[in-house]
This record gives sequence, structure tokens and C-alpha cells, in this order.
Amino acid sequence: MGNTRYKERIENFQKNASTKDKELISGIQGQMKTGKMLALVGTFCPLFWIALFSGQSTGAVLFNFCHSMLFVVIGLSMYFSRKRKMLKLIEEKEGKKK
Repeated sequence: MGNTRYKERIENFQKNASTKDKELISGIQGQMKTGKMLALVGTFCPLFWIALFSGQSTGAVLFNFCHSMLFVVIGLSMYFSRKRKMLKLIEEKEGKKK
């Protein structure tokens, strides 16, 4: 599903949703944002980049790389799991309305 279709689907759902559903969607969107930020922190981790560009040992660079990638993997998994959860919630609610 394209990103614009995804956004349109959420906006259409929120127009007709109850207050409880709006709060739930808002909370999930907050968790998705947290996941994206964690992935960005891992990508732009200064410890890794300093180790890489200052010519530290291979072990130090690999350690910082693994640490940074851990943040990226956790962040992306958090983002995509919450996105899937939100789409599932929307499908369930739209299915009940029909």
C-alpha cells in the first residue's frame, strides 16, 4: 500500500471514529514516531561515526556498528509492528460497520 493511500485511509477512519478509537490511533501513531526516532538515532549515532572516521581499531568500529544497528532494528521493528497493528484495527472497525 502506498504511503499516500495509507495516510488517506487513516484520515478517513479518524473522521468517523469514536473518541476511544481516535485516542487509540493517536497512541499508536506516537509509538510509530518513537520507532522512527530510534532508527534515526541508530543511523546517526555519533559513537559509530567518530570511531569510523577517527581510525579506531576494527573491533571498536564493529562494536559501535553492532550497537547502532541494534537501535535501527529495534526502531524499525517497532515502527512496522505498530503500523500493522493500526491497519488491522482499522480493518476490524471498518468490517464491523459494514
